Amino acid sequence: MVKTSFLLLCFSLIVTIISCGCGSHGGNNPIPPPNTEDPNNPQIPDGPVYYVDQRTGHDEYSGSEEEPWATIQHAVGEMAPGYTIIVKGNSEDSPLLYDEWVKIPSGVSGENGHKISLLAFPLRSVVLQGIDTNGCNDLRIEGFQITNQNTTWDKKVGIFLNSNNLEIINNHFYDLRHYPAIRSGSGCNSILIKNNLIERCNAGIWSGGSNWLVEGNTIRRLIRSDMGTDADYVRIFGDGHQFIGNRFYGTDFSETGSSHVDGFQTFNIGGEGQRAHNILIANNIVMDFHQGIMMRDTTCEGVEGAVSQTHTNWTIINNVFARGSSYGVAINHVDGIRFINNTLYDMATYGIGIKNCRNAKILNNIIKKSYHPLALLPNYEGFEEDYNIIHEWRAYQVDGANGAHDQVGVDPLLRDPENEDFRLMEGSPAINNGLDTLNFDVVKDLEGVSRPQGG
Repeated sequence: MVKTSFLLLCFSLIVTIISCGCGSHGGNNPIPPPNTEDPNNPQIPDGPVYYVDQRTGHDEYSGSEEEPWATIQHAVGEMAPGYTIIVKGNSEDSPLLYDEWVKIPSGVSGENGHKISLLAFPLRSVVLQGIDTNGCNDLRIEGFQITNQNTTWDKKVGIFLNSNNLEIINNHFYDLRHYPAIRSGSGCNSILIKNNLIERCNAGIWSGGSNWLVEGNTIRRLIRSDMGTDADYVRIFGDGHQFIGNRFYGTDFSETGSSHVDGFQTFNIGGEGQRAHNILIANNIVMDFHQGIMMRDTTCEGVEGAVSQTHTNWTIINNVFARGSSYGVAINHVDGIRFINNTLYDMATYGIGIKNCRNAKILNNIIKKSYHPLALLPNYEGFEEDYNIIHEWRAYQVDGANGAHDQVGVDPLLRDPENEDFRLMEGSPAINNGLDTLNFDVVKDLEGVSRPQGG
């Protein structure tokens, strides 16, 4: 049988590093993915184009390039399907401040794929307080810097999503101390959040609704809210979401205080909308957290054999979880967990904690430098743990028997994990080994290289 590698992503992953000294363990942190967009030549959709420039404009003008409007709030009220607003700024290094909290007026919306586009030009050259999409469907927001110190519930977020068919692209959120950079309202469907930078915020992204793609974003250096809330990179609620190729790192626990920090968090404590079905988490690098993934349904606790009705069918593949002060993953009472081809490095308690679950598959993972490797009891029908490499623990304890093909005490030969290079060295026992995962649709590594190779 042709076999795939234990850790698809590590075989070809290169993590670029710089010395920035802000990580919770004092190490180096990866540079965020480069902005491949040309800031001087953003893509402008076909259709009518209007302009905003507070330096030369007036809201009584026509909105043409020669007669721009002065405020974004006025401009969005003039929009119709297929229209583009270009907001003129200075540069990314010296952005122009538009001291506005922009709320799309009721009744303004794109339709049938004819989006309204709100675009900063050059990209990231304009600073706003924030945006409320307020029912405006088919909307693209691109290239802004967003920051505020607001404390009212409706204006302390960076972008409040309250619409469908939205694209939030290549924005820079910073110093949002009281709430997440991007938060969903109820019923937000078909959302693309891509290539954004979020830093020094209380939290990153809170999802809801259905069918989100969250891809290529960098979230770094979370901080404690003055209101005392948790500081999570991502909070997941809703259905059919995909979180692919994101980078979370750089949180210093001295800046988060008593706030709990998770890479991906979800829960059900009996509240409305607390569900998460059919979720994909793939090809992410998650560092500097309490728990890399925290999933808990308190309505099942204390009920023997109970599994969640609100959290089902999660696939977690090709990720790196590193430098955790508690669990790498802590998942309870879920029906349908596929945890495959992940690396977990340097966890203060357990590497993998998956308990009280049904149809859970824990395959082809590397667990290195955890206090305890595995916490797996109890679990129910359909449970499988095997073909994992476990190395360099501080107090070996496995709650539940090891799989027959686990390699315990075998060095996976990571290149330089202390300096965030999680690639496998030549001769690693994890290369093109382990269980064939083609049946689990795991066919490529983090860089998109087809796996398995060889035989």
